[in-house]
Amino acid sequence: MEGADALEPAHENAYTILRYRENNMSAAVASAAPYRVVTLGFPFESLTEESQRNELMQQIMNYLENHGKDE
Repeated sequence: MEGADALEPAHENAYTILRYRENNMSAAVASAAPYRVVTLGFPFESLTEESQRNELMQQIMNYLENHGKDE
């Protein structure tokens, strides 16, 4: 993916959730505190397959809705 940004988690409650296959750099990070946030280093629309977009969005929504409920 040309021109994609690599992200790094900024604090202990943030972590990499997606990596670029080409270079293993972080493509997306999630943070659990103080609010749940997911940040992508690429435009969501750059996923050309509808099934890929649907799967990624479902995983993001699951994280945002469920993360931390058992903590």
